[in-house]
Amino acid sequence: MVFTGIQKPDECRGVTRAHVIARRDALGDRLLSSTTIRHRLSALSSLFDYLCERNAVTHNPVKGVKRPKNDSLEGRTPALGDHQDRKLLDAPDGDSLRTLRDKEILATLLYHALRREELCKLKVKDFKHERRGVPHLKVSGKGGKTRYVPLHPAAGSLIHDYLELAGHGADEVGALFRPVSNNMKSNGGKGITPDGVYNPL
Repeated sequence: MVFTGIQKPDECRGVTRAHVIARRDALGDRLLSSTTIRHRLSALSSLFDYLCERNAVTHNPVKGVKRPKNDSLEGRTPALGDHQDRKLLDAPDGDSLRTLRDKEILATLLYHALRREELCKLKVKDFKHERRGVPHLKVSGKGGKTRYVPLHPAAGSLIHDYLELAGHGADEVGALFRPVSNNMKSNGGKGITPDGVYNPL
C-alpha cells in the first residue's frame, strides 16, 4: 500500500499488473532472496484473490506476473549426520521399558521422517502391515491422508522388543507407544486418550 500510495481501501481497484512488476523489481533491488520475493508476491496474490471473492476488485493483478526462480532445488533444513543419529539413539541409557520405548520413538522418528502428531497417532495394528512381503507402517498424516512407509529393520526390531516387554502387542486398536506408568485409557494428564492416541504432553 505504501509502495503504490494507497490510502483508502477502494484505491486497491487501481492496482495494475505494472504496479506488481514494479514492486517485484523493487524487492529485487533491495537484494532480497528469490524465496522472500516469491513469498511476498504470493501473499499479495492471496489478498487480491480474497478481494475478488468479495467482489471488491474485478481481477487479480498478480496473476501472470513472473516470479523469481527458486535459489536452489535443495531444502535448507539441516539434516542430521549418521554420527548424530547414532548419538541421539544412544542417549536413552539402560535396559528398562522406558528406555526401550524412548529408543523406539526416536528410531521411528529418525528412520521414517514422521511428524510428532503422526507418531502419537500410531496404533499397534499400524505396525503390522505388509505390502508385497515388505513390512510397512500405516501413517495417518495431515488432512486425513494415509500413507504406507517401509518399516526400517532396526526400528522394526526395536518395536518387536518393546511390545514384547510392554505386553500390549495384542491390543491392536490401542496406541503403539504408551506411558510406562498410567498407561490405561484416561481423559486427564499424560496417558492414552479415549480414541487410543498416545498423548506425551
